[in-house]
Amino acid sequence: MLKSKLTFEKKFLAKNEQICSGNRTYIDFNINGISLAELIGDVGKNIGKFGWDRKVDFELSELKELRESEKSRLENGLFSIYVCAECGDEGCGAIMFEKYQTDEIVEWKNFVWSDGYDDEEETAEKIDLKTIIFKRAEYERAMEKLKTMITGK
Repeated sequence: MLKSKLTFEKKFLAKNEQICSGNRTYIDFNINGISLAELIGDVGKNIGKFGWDRKVDFELSELKELRESEKSRLENGLFSIYVCAECGDEGCGAIMFEKYQTDEIVEWKNFVWSDGYDDEEETAEKIDLKTIIFKRAEYERAMEKLKTMITGK
């Protein structure tokens, strides 16, 4: 079972009328040195959900959930990773995934584009991306680095 390495990169999105009305900084997720957005292929008008420099407490609670929980706060139980570049809301549509973890590994799997709700009107669009597996100890270290990037401490 091949294990992946998770790292993060601070990025800047300049104001773009088609994507967002203002400049945005955000933190991108890199898997083995490649942007997860690139691996997914098209994240549309979505950018990384962390590093927006305006909702630190909210981002820390989202980080804690991504780090510790099996299910997210969202109705569909999935974790979001790329959210609306304009407002950061999953309800506009976001890249999401299931997470499975043991003491040894963390898996991100079954990636979809969804609005976070479980209903028959809006079905999640599957994304063709294989399961990503991390060693738990390395995942924890990466999450600690993400926390430092969010807080600046």
